Amino acid sequence: MNVEDVGFLLIGIDGGSYTQLNEFIKAGRLKNLSELITGGAFLEMEPCVPVDTPTNWATISTGSCSLDHGVVSFTTHIPGEDPVEGQYLDRTMYSDFCLSEFLWESMNRQGVLTAVINYPVSWPARDERTVLVGGIAPGGGPWKIHDGILFSTEDGVELGNNIKGTRPSIRKIVVKDDHMEIAHPALGTIMMTISGTSATLTLSGRSIALGSGEWSGPVRVNVQGREAFLKLKVLDVSPGRATVYFSQIFAGNGWSNPPSLAIELDDAGIPYIEGETPYLSDGDKSPFGPIDIDMELALEYARAQSDWFVKAAALIRRSTSYRGLVLHNHLVDTVNHTLLAALEPSNPFYDEDKAKKAYEIYDKVYGIVDDMIGKFRSAHRNWYIVITSDHSALPSWRYVSLEHAMIEEGLMRYEPLGNGKLRFDRDRSSVFIYHDSKQIWVNLKGREPHGIVDKRDYEDVLKRVEGALYSIKDPEDNSRIVRLVVRRDLWGGGRGESRFGDLLYFLRPGYSDWDGSGASIRFDLISESRAREVTKPLQYVSGHHTVYLPTEKYGNFTNGAFTIFSGKNVKEFRGKARLTDIAPTISHLMGVSPPGNSGGRLLYEILRD
Repeated sequence: MNVEDVGFLLIGIDGGSYTQLNEFIKAGRLKNLSELITGGAFLEMEPCVPVDTPTNWATISTGSCSLDHGVVSFTTHIPGEDPVEGQYLDRTMYSDFCLSEFLWESMNRQGVLTAVINYPVSWPARDERTVLVGGIAPGGGPWKIHDGILFSTEDGVELGNNIKGTRPSIRKIVVKDDHMEIAHPALGTIMMTISGTSATLTLSGRSIALGSGEWSGPVRVNVQGREAFLKLKVLDVSPGRATVYFSQIFAGNGWSNPPSLAIELDDAGIPYIEGETPYLSDGDKSPFGPIDIDMELALEYARAQSDWFVKAAALIRRSTSYRGLVLHNHLVDTVNHTLLAALEPSNPFYDEDKAKKAYEIYDKVYGIVDDMIGKFRSAHRNWYIVITSDHSALPSWRYVSLEHAMIEEGLMRYEPLGNGKLRFDRDRSSVFIYHDSKQIWVNLKGREPHGIVDKRDYEDVLKRVEGALYSIKDPEDNSRIVRLVVRRDLWGGGRGESRFGDLLYFLRPGYSDWDGSGASIRFDLISESRAREVTKPLQYVSGHHTVYLPTEKYGNFTNGAFTIFSGKNVKEFRGKARLTDIAPTISHLMGVSPPGNSGGRLLYEILRD
């Protein structure tokens, strides 16, 4: 085979579990993944800290760990900034925040044209050679004009997640004498008529007729002067009643490099539909999920999204003849956050019937992933194929308030606002917490703009924080909830170390400091109950990863990732490695040097002699 025919696929499966994958393969459920593992390398992988999406997709694509590439969770504090500010900035999701060279940049620089689709931290392209579609973080793209909405004529429509017991926000369809009206906040008033079991919607000057249970194709709309796309599904329709789902709305351009690529995809009927599977909460209930809508609808959306990946890649390959493709699918992680604890018998809310239903959904989820991988295999024969996750997840069923412990110790102070809320007092607090990155910063004089802690008191404050965190106890057995508190300067060093706080903390499985709301991962404005109560049952989050150690295990669950390598120079191998090792190993297989800042090692043990 000519060297010019050799290529590679790097397919990211966010939240994919090594142990779950093993289970389904042993059960004979995943044909394509099973065939890749047979004769290939199947590895249990250790992520970097924090164990989350932006951090570890940056790790995978650069070969360097977070202390070096500097992508620290979804939000991070920068010394010298107001301590509150960084919580509200999404800069870590953008490529310019990463301090290391990406695999696709290295490949393109060495003559291996590589395309990137929907990969976190890849946007915007940092060089003109990068062929790029989307890529910031799940649900975080600036091209999303509006979230999905569910409309119904019925007050008691049952379209929630019957395993979690959560319900989406449903907006009312107004029934008139001869038609119905849907008031969409981005699209305006939409007229709908019913004929038997079919609904006709008038949208952007065109009529769209859909039967009960039918999806539309991509619908082109204009929103405030921007060309955009969405999909519709009529979930139920009969004379006088209807329930209709309007998907997320995405802009028709601005998300590709070169810009003309977006036009090609739009014209081919493959407009951008990035995002997690649907959640439909109003307000701030579920900023990153979990799914609150009927799981069958969510999985139908996920199948359409996986199909979009395949179609988009095929069009890009026809126009660019790429020899490398890097892409990311977020489906498994979304379901982990939603359902994982339902599988765990030690969960105090465990229900055998719900566990069975949850297992069936996971079976379908991994089946969707497997089908997508099979289509990519068929379209890229004889290429190296690397399938990897960034982390897995552990079950969680109780929320813990770290602010409570800091307040009790006198390390964080708040002022009452008189409405059940408390506001962080920068000028009287010795520390502040970044929940996304699981770090505690000392409010140090000379480093922080509101610093009150003298350098001579720094060590004492660290010890007080450690003591306060370790004093948080489980109400059932009085054991520690905080697994480990470690000083950043004992963890290691690198070019990105200034983006890490003074202390890193990790909880034991079963606990999380994210309750599904955006407010719970911010420290500046908290409820009086959060200041008063140590723990409470978790209503929305069922699985988590960031808050646990990379090597944490619980029952049959692990927090680590998995990676599969398959191709002509890869031999059968089972073992352990680190996510930093993926980029240098792919580079070796392609006959090029690894990314410039790579610190990972070549996995020589998986290579044929």
